[in-house]
Amino acid sequence: MDCIQTNVCAQIGCGTPIIVNFYAPIDQKNHTEIIEYDFRSLGKDEDLIRYNEEKYCLKQVYKMCYYLSKLYDYEVLRMKCDFVKDYRGTIWF
Repeated sequence: MDCIQTNVCAQIGCGTPIIVNFYAPIDQKNHTEIIEYDFRSLGKDEDLIRYNEEKYCLKQVYKMCYYLSKLYDYEVLRMKCDFVKDYRGTIWF
């Protein structure tokens, strides 16, 4: 199990948490198919960060999984991700 941790600048506490439980979009009928991390289908970053922060975070997870899949041939099947929104509105992984 691997873990990444960052420090967020917040006036009170650690900022506003956004928890994302990611499960890979596996084809249930054919488990041997390549997993498609289609992050583009989730929408534009600018719209998501304004109107749907949880979906914006999910899109960032899809991007990470896509990157790991293409560069390292490593498939992420599930992951619990903790994002934090600081007092400036920036969302951190």
